[in-house]
Amino acid sequence: MIEKKSKQKIILIGISILLFQIGIILNGTYRNYIYENKMPDFHFADTFGNLLAVPAALFFISGIRKNTTKINCSIPAVVIAFILFELMGLIGLHGTFDVFDIAATIISGIITYLILYYIFHMKEL
Repeated sequence: MIEKKSKQKIILIGISILLFQIGIILNGTYRNYIYENKMPDFHFADTFGNLLAVPAALFFISGIRKNTTKINCSIPAVVIAFILFELMGLIGLHGTFDVFDIAATIISGIITYLILYYIFHMKEL
């Protein structure tokens, strides 16, 4: 029988994979539809990857760590890592630099924190 902590870790990794898959599905459907029809969507089609990346990374990290993950430390670390990755676009190390992606990453970090801390009363994962 799987112990409680192992089961929780599997669930955290599962949530991470689910968020990643939602991003892939949106990339292949929603983004294409918005671009093909030239519809304004307040840059959601451009930034949903970053919006989903923060909670996906947080849940993945929490799932693979042996100890619990403190969300007040881990969320800022994940946000900073994604911002640094985006800044690498300025020097040509990946894709293109987009300030909306940075904004989406920060917003995602704030929303993830608010949901986990204030709604679910979680300080650790």
